[in-house]
Amino acid sequence: MKTLAKAIKDKFTGDFALQGFLTGGLWLHQAPIETPLPYATFDLIAGSTDYTNTDVIETYTVEFAIYAEDVETVMETYSQINTTFNLQTLTYDTGAEVSMRRESMTGPVELDSTFQVTTDYEVMRSEVLT
Repeated sequence: MKTLAKAIKDKFTGDFALQGFLTGGLWLHQAPIETPLPYATFDLIAGSTDYTNTDVIETYTVEFAIYAEDVETVMETYSQINTTFNLQTLTYDTGAEVSMRRESMTGPVELDSTFQVTTDYEVMRSEVLT
């Protein structure tokens, strides 16, 4: 997970448009108390490894939770996260690449005068066995 988390953070750091939407930042697991809105968190919620005769296929599900002060902002921020991550490639420090594909979106939901959208992405990496 550490390598995947770093690749997600690197993608965020290199995307100035997304940084403009997530002024409170993008956090692994949870944001610090008093983090200004809007912000997002992400977490690995599932993972599996499948083997074929020639490939190892690692599949993960990463969930982003987006928090903002109003519906319009949370939906605009969701849209930008989707632009940044859906059908895109992430590169690990090792040079290995993984592809991401949006699976689902839930919300917006109001939580104590904050609005939240959650969205899940499938992350897949295929490696040829040697």
